[in-house]
Amino acid sequence: MQYLLKFADNTAYSLASFWKAEFNALIKLHKLSITVLNEDFSTPFVIVESDFVDHINMYLKRTFLCKYAIHIWKYNKHYDAFLEDLSINHEKELYYVNNFPSYKIHVSYFNKKLLMKDRLKYIDEILDVFPIDSKVDLKSPKCVLYLCLRRARPSEVFESSVFFGPLVGYGQRTVVDMFSLKTRFFIGNTTMDPMLAFVMCNIAGVKHNDLVLDPFCGTGGILLSCAHFGAHVLGAELDGRLLHGLTKSTRVDVPKKRATDENVRSNFINHELDSYFVDVLSNNFIHNLWRPECIFDVILLDPPYGIREGPRNLKKWYINDGDNKFLPVFSEYKLSSLFLDVLNFAGRYLVLGGTLVFWLPTLQEDFIPDTHIPRLDCLELYADCEQPLSANASRHLLAFRKTTEWKDSMSAYFISDYYEGNIRYRDRYLAPKPKILSLICNGDFNKANPDVEVAAAKSTTERSDVLLKNLETVRVHSSGTTTAGTTERQLPQFRKPTEPTFNFVAEKDVPHGRLSNAMIVRLLDDYRKATSKSESVKNLSKKFGINEADCQNLTDYFANFQLVQEVGQKVKMRQLSLLQTL
Repeated sequence: MQYLLKFADNTAYSLASFWKAEFNALIKLHKLSITVLNEDFSTPFVIVESDFVDHINMYLKRTFLCKYAIHIWKYNKHYDAFLEDLSINHEKELYYVNNFPSYKIHVSYFNKKLLMKDRLKYIDEILDVFPIDSKVDLKSPKCVLYLCLRRARPSEVFESSVFFGPLVGYGQRTVVDMFSLKTRFFIGNTTMDPMLAFVMCNIAGVKHNDLVLDPFCGTGGILLSCAHFGAHVLGAELDGRLLHGLTKSTRVDVPKKRATDENVRSNFINHELDSYFVDVLSNNFIHNLWRPECIFDVILLDPPYGIREGPRNLKKWYINDGDNKFLPVFSEYKLSSLFLDVLNFAGRYLVLGGTLVFWLPTLQEDFIPDTHIPRLDCLELYADCEQPLSANASRHLLAFRKTTEWKDSMSAYFISDYYEGNIRYRDRYLAPKPKILSLICNGDFNKANPDVEVAAAKSTTERSDVLLKNLETVRVHSSGTTTAGTTERQLPQFRKPTEPTFNFVAEKDVPHGRLSNAMIVRLLDDYRKATSKSESVKNLSKKFGINEADCQNLTDYFANFQLVQEVGQKVKMRQLSLLQTL
């Protein structure tokens, strides 16, 4: 029998690349006999085949990415052909529905938004050829029929797939509401979102009686999801004050001082999962206290990578004489060293067949999975799922399985170290892209803003003349944004360099076709601060991701034109308007 799995295409999480990984992990975990007929997982409609409906129900009882599953009665590539087939062959299906006292029909459409009148039109057309005698009940029907339609592209006029059949069951997405951060007693500013935490558990294959460790547990958000599946959880965190709720509260409009019982364990007690809570330790991830044996079934973690919390290592402890408390002293922890240590730790302490799942922060434009993902000989990578975070940044959920025993000679490695050098990921995340620098310095302003026409300039002198012309007179809207037809305003004159030497080449166009104010401010302000500190060209080249020759040209460019000057808010706003026009 064939079934249709409808996955959630929620743009808030952007988890389309996780569908296949979670599905394969649950099939392996429960040893289910389910075969996928369309392997691409490119759309939220996935056709599977199974001889056992119980296996479909077992999958639905665990999945968080699949919204529901239906038994496919009718399938066609054209809606009119589907109606014709349903009108001719429907005796068995009609007998099945009429055995229930009530029913309802639900219409689902992918790549098209349906109004209520359009949904009712589809339902009426079905009832015209499929007359049902049972009573309609929209609140609590005993039988739910689904009509699922899909277009290959939103621009297409006709449907490319039509599915019709009864509902088998729903996924576990409603469980996420029970663990919502809004109602959770103890949280921090980096507490893992419940949906992502449950997906991590599924991809890792967490099961009943597993021993799970989170070496960067924080407030225990990931461990709480593991305990929901019956796993015994153990956490470690460098800052013991956070584990005991001694840090300031991160909630808005609440007292900064936490309650006396506001700690990691309290969340497990409130969800009646304290029987699965082993303990949390104030433990240094590098110099750990575990005996050198295979202990853990699963290791899950979301390491700090510098956006909200920075990676850090324990340097020493000291005693505060005032209250006689031990306080940690932290030192910087390079991301490349952190991820290599994570793999080495997992290789040593995971049982054979155990899994390691963690997040790896990346930038979309220069990340190459085959070379930039860390490796260890005894760990096999079986899932790599990307979650976009912004136009240029994302993070990958990596899942490893231990396939061979650990040897002391083994050591984790990068084929190409993505976090090489002393550059923090936060600096790379917030720094402007090289292609934006290229567009500004190359005079390709029409790419940044199609509304502004700039003559083609081949030589550096011509580009300098074009730039100077745009600096002298621009069109500025009263709100600070640039539009055509507004009044002209004169900006301060900028000194033209005697020997203009900027020869950047733009790699790609700016996303969305123009420079945003945030990108411009970040670009100019970061580079101005860096140059004001008299950093070497070599350090600037590493920090901003451009070669040293172009970096020197850009430094001269800012020194000559002085585009960003701290001479008052009025001049600064005019310069922002100028750059937005460019």
